[in-house]
Amino acid sequence: SPLRKGDPPHRLTIFLWLTVAAYAIYAFGYRTADAHLYFLPGLLILSLLLRCGLRLVGDWALLLPLLSLTLNFGQLRLAGMEAIRPLAQAALQEAPPAAMILTPGDSTIFALWYFQQVEGQRPDLILVDSNLFAFDWYRQRLGRRYPTLHGLEKDDLDGFEEGNLPSHPLCRVSLAWRGQRPAAANELYACHSCPLPKETI
Repeated sequence: SPLRKGDPPHRLTIFLWLTVAAYAIYAFGYRTADAHLYFLPGLLILSLLLRCGLRLVGDWALLLPLLSLTLNFGQLRLAGMEAIRPLAQAALQEAPPAAMILTPGDSTIFALWYFQQVEGQRPDLILVDSNLFAFDWYRQRLGRRYPTLHGLEKDDLDGFEEGNLPSHPLCRVSLAWRGQRPAAANELYACHSCPLPKETI
């Protein structure tokens, strides 16, 4: 059928489909827990491409967001999320002054960032995520935020820890869910060791 006014030209349509495919290959070939997030630009393009098809469905297309919400509501609901508060606060309170807190990934560092930067708890602590440490931009950000830190020139977490131990006690903190989302508070667990004995570094 001929293109309607506002529809993308045929060549552009092909290019956009190829772009969506490229995002999909990159995102799902990345093989990380949050790889699907890298496909978000592809979803945006895909929504534009599907506009023409949705015209044929008419008002029934409004059921698609409702269906999506129904299928994903269990993962989106925040019931039980407050259970992380006592665990995170306990980990922060146990840390000695000016300690470095090493975290193993998003679920822990985001929680601790919230309590430190939003609620103002333990501003003396240095929060460092071991996964993000591999990125130059993150180490540069750490250097700007904490000018006293050493060993930020390269991706050498062990050297970074050893170089900063004399002035900053080292703690490891991990907050994690048993499963993707907790159904109850007892499905949330914390593991923290603070400060670490020097021989464990």
